[in-house]
Amino acid sequence: MAKYELTRDALDVVFQRLMDLKAIKPDELFGESDITAPKISPINVREMERYCLDFDLAVYEAAHPGTRALCGI
Repeated sequence: MAKYELTRDALDVVFQRLMDLKAIKPDELFGESDITAPKISPINVREMERYCLDFDLAVYEAAHPGTRALCGI
């Protein structure tokens, strides 16, 4: 958002357009979908169920492969 100076609403529109064009699938944004679950827009992704990891997971930034962080316990 910062790189392209997008607002939350603009980001939602971008994600929606990419899904409409079939450039990306909803599960690529949100993980596997549950057909019975209510639809969640990209802006409301924080409403999704979260899972705690019981192990450390290395996280890398695609644009800066040398940057590394650990998530987990």
